[in-house]
Amino acid sequence: MAAFYIMSYLAFCVPAILAGIATGFMGLEPVAIYYGAALIALASIALIGMGFRSHRRARA
Repeated sequence: MAAFYIMSYLAFCVPAILAGIATGFMGLEPVAIYYGAALIALASIALIGMGFRSHRRARA
């Protein structure tokens, strides 16, 4: 169970830390746009993957 907590913590903190570092180089607005776009892209990929998974189960 501890490994789950560590992975969850890293999954949420590493992107935020990297965004904070990038803010110093690029500025807040571009980083927020890129961060949001990456979040939307990953969520879309996950949603599409869930759709393919449910179609496979329905056929079987």
